[in-house]
Amino acid sequence: MNSLRGWLNRLGMQPRELEIVRHVLAGDSVVDWRGMDFTSLEQVDALLRLNKLDWQHPRDARYLKHLLDESVRFLEGTLGRKVPVEVSGAKDVREVFLLTRHEAPRAVRTSACFTLKVMNTINHMNGRELLFHVPISERNLVALATAEVKRVVDSLRETGFPIVEFDGGEKSREALVLKLLAKRETLAAQVYDKIRFRVIVEEVDQIPAVILHFTKHLFPFNYVIPGQSQNEIVPMPGEEAGESNDRPLNESSGPTYRHLDFVVDLPLRLEPSTSLEHTPEIERLGCVVYAMVEFQVVDRRTARANESGQNSHDAYKERQRERVLERLERPFEE
Repeated sequence: MNSLRGWLNRLGMQPRELEIVRHVLAGDSVVDWRGMDFTSLEQVDALLRLNKLDWQHPRDARYLKHLLDESVRFLEGTLGRKVPVEVSGAKDVREVFLLTRHEAPRAVRTSACFTLKVMNTINHMNGRELLFHVPISERNLVALATAEVKRVVDSLRETGFPIVEFDGGEKSREALVLKLLAKRETLAAQVYDKIRFRVIVEEVDQIPAVILHFTKHLFPFNYVIPGQSQNEIVPMPGEEAGESNDRPLNESSGPTYRHLDFVVDLPLRLEPSTSLEHTPEIERLGCVVYAMVEFQVVDRRTARANESGQNSHDAYKERQRERVLERLERPFEE
């Protein structure tokens, strides 16, 4: 198929859905988007659900209003940008999303987009900070993330979608140590694939449908990690097959290894214990934390090629071990 756009159109996808798939594959930041164009409360509610928030829940409604107010204060106080009352005074925060549609006055639409981008950033910060205040171990966080991913993959399989193979989970401690020693950057925080899942489908043309399904049922497009997408398989409109972004390649990979992967901060909702429910600091931070998850989606043919010869996992591990030993020995060479 020469045109992925034509294939997506035949599936009845909207231009906005195509842009979301492109966003995941490119690994762009939503802060750099020119517009958002929400047209219905149903769209807004669907995005909030993916972010594990519900406007009908009193706690979430208070939290979202707090996010709006803090974002307006930042725009007006720190950036000196006056926010129109249509945005700053919204009683139903979902109305701010609807002000991004093209029919809204330009000044209002621009301010709504600015405000939502700041809200997105503050919400993400809150989720990261919340992890320091709630009694949850990293292992429990991994278990929550794994359960979410498996739930959505199982539902995709139930629809009859041809998923050939699904595997993944938390990397072993030994694998993490090897990776950190092999990388130039040796901080644990810079490992993006502590939790990793691989989905294999029958044909290349089925990969965008998997990604779109994930953005509708698993993770929100606004928390795809910028700069961490690598696409060497699916040509998007206007791109050549195998074209990729500037993410550094893994030096231990085989010479013809091809992959498509991306990283998301997966929202996970926590229901705090009664003792935390009424703590003002916890209330300010909301109920959602994040687990960084890497997804690899490939077709069967590519998966087979990736597991043969110098591309195989065993060959990859051997090159990685050799690289680590070489790096450790280098300072002692005369």
